[in-house]
Amino acid sequence: MKQEQRSLMLTGAFFKKIIITKDAPAPYYNDDGVLVMWIYDFLLNENSLDNC
Repeated sequence: MKQEQRSLMLTGAFFKKIIITKDAPAPYYNDDGVLVMWIYDFLLNENSLDNC
């Protein structure tokens, strides 16, 4: 998780920062403003990124 987040932080504020995992219980934002989301929520809910 730290490795993935480190590369996201280098992109600046131009893009949404999202990490897709296989073990996140519910979508949440971590302390750095990165959205962490379960892969099934991302794949099966076509509106999963609309509320972010």
